[in-house]
Amino acid sequence: MTSKVVVLALAAALLASGERPTLAASVASQPGLAKQLLQGCLQPPTQASVANLAEVVGAKPYSAVRNRRAMIKQEPTVIEDPPGSGEVQRTETTVTAFHGWDLPGSGAGSLEYSERTTRIDRIMKATGELSEATRVSRDRACTLVAPVASGRAMFELYETLHDEPYGLLISANRRRITVFRFDPDRYDIELSIMLDAPLAGVPPASGDEVMGRLVLSDGGPRFIDDVTPGVPIVRLTRPALLAALNRPASMELGNSIMEPVVQRLAALAARQRP
Repeated sequence: MTSKVVVLALAAALLASGERPTLAASVASQPGLAKQLLQGCLQPPTQASVANLAEVVGAKPYSAVRNRRAMIKQEPTVIEDPPGSGEVQRTETTVTAFHGWDLPGSGAGSLEYSERTTRIDRIMKATGELSEATRVSRDRACTLVAPVASGRAMFELYETLHDEPYGLLISANRRRITVFRFDPDRYDIELSIMLDAPLAGVPPASGDEVMGRLVLSDGGPRFIDDVTPGVPIVRLTRPALLAALNRPASMELGNSIMEPVVQRLAALAARQRP
């Protein structure tokens, strides 16, 4: 239950940064290149591995100014989680390393590597007290953003590149579908497909909805269909989803490996001595 809630919070924070526009460029017309990039970015990310992937596909490094700009301190995100619970999750992220590359071709997308420290506090709104122990992790991430000729093709390709269970999220504007795989102590992997119009066959969101769960009635044995109380649910069939995704789109893959920071008791006691 908790892991699903955290995924929703992370996805909502991602949406808060704004939708990325659909791009038009070479990756959309080169399925082989898209597969190569997806496979490469899904490997455990290190600066060397992502730089090597960028070199193999002929990507051009960002300028020093662009890299530095990405390291500007971000404002914490605070989300009521679950909705209506009176409990909020405060997530603070500090980027400690960043390198980016433009994919070959005009407007073809980008490939990025980052290292960051993430601190998550769960707080009772009424009292300001922590409801759980603070979690801190050091994360390494590969992020790929690119246009694709068919969102359906990317969804189906991604399914062939892993064999783990996955769930689906849908944005309030019904234009963003996110495939998530999450383990709170190991990884957060999300493939988002952004359309230029709302997903067909889906009802509009309620006024206060930010992100909902998309539940497929025939999702198959790997599909996670359990949901968190208070989180809006949108139901659809797999054929209807595939048909709605079968159009040009922009995809964003984020593969983040998380290493929890564990405070040793001896070190903690030393800091607490007068």
